[in-house]
Order: sequence, then C-alpha cells, then structure tokens
Amino acid sequence: MVLRLTSLFALLVLSLQSYSQEAEWLSGELHLVNGSVKKGQVKIPQPTKSIRIGANKVAFRANKDAKTTRFKDHEIAFVYLTSRTDGTVKYVNIIVDKKLALFREVETIGDLTIYARSMQVNHASTVGVWFSSNFNEIYVQREGEKQASELVSATRGLNYFRKNVNAYFSNCNSVVMASEPIEKKEDVLSALQYYKNCI
Repeated sequence: MVLRLTSLFALLVLSLQSYSQEAEWLSGELHLVNGSVKKGQVKIPQPTKSIRIGANKVAFRANKDAKTTRFKDHEIAFVYLTSRTDGTVKYVNIIVDKKLALFREVETIGDLTIYARSMQVNHASTVGVWFSSNFNEIYVQREGEKQASELVSATRGLNYFRKNVNAYFSNCNSVVMASEPIEKKEDVLSALQYYKNCI
C-alpha cells in the first residue's frame, strides 16, 4: 500500500501536465444534475487565474458533425472521459472557495478523496511580454466536508503548502511531525501515508 501511495502522489505532484484539463474533444458521458446522461464527445475547458470574460463551460456534442451544446458548472453532476493516456477518468464538481469547480477525481483513500486540475497562470515579463504557464492544483476532501481544502497551489510556494498540510492533518500528530519541515512538494507523500494510520 505504501508503494502504491508513493507512486500515486509522485505522479500527481511531479508532473505538470498529468492533470491538465482536456483541451480536445474526447469520448465521454456527461451526467447532469437533472438525472439525464449525454453520451458522445466532451471538451472540458482549462481554468485560468487571469481575468476571464464569460463562464468556462463544458462543451458537448453527440459526434463531430453535431451541434455543440455548452453546460455551466451547476448543471453538471460529473463527467466520464476516455483519455488517450489515462483510460477512463472522472471529473466532478466540488466546492472550492465557496464556488463550484470541475476537478479530476484522482483517488480515494479511506474517507479522503484527492482532486487535481491544471490551472493556467498568465505572467508579464520585465520587457512587457505576456506568457502563460500551467501549474497543478491539488485539493483534498473528507466525507462529510462541504468544501475541499487546497494542499498544492498554482501560484503559492512551499511555505503555503506546508501550512496547508499541517492545518488539514492537524488531527493526526504523526502527520504534523512528519511534515516538519517540508522542503519540497513531494513531501506530501509522507503526510498522506501517515494519514492512513490515523483513519
């Protein structure tokens, strides 16, 4: 089990592209909150930290020749996509910062579920040229919690990460001890492994 956790979180934290929102049409199932299911092709937009005009909407079409329909977050229960690299993956709407957001469901360990997404962040260089980069965000949520908690931020550093790990796992003394000091984001592996012992 420890080896499985280590492999999972090494992949989760080290790869910047693994959990990017799908930028292309993929085969999938769109499950709506009204109970209906739409099967066909789905495109999930990549969120951005910059100012955006209009809402990011999930696009659906029955096939490549069909008309595209777009759905807002509050209309979607979850989405199954068939990824070329990862097989079937699930995206769900979770509450972060008091708003619904679509995240990839990575793994459930006991009563804890890990969610991830790739966030596009726009920057201005010293010569006035704008450029974009992608960063993974990682959130966790226990059963019964109304809102997911951020562990890894797209725009903040290791001190913020350490603070989040210590706060979220404060109910387990071994986690707090194991995560002091956290020198790199990969150290979340230790925290989550210790959390297994607290369930």
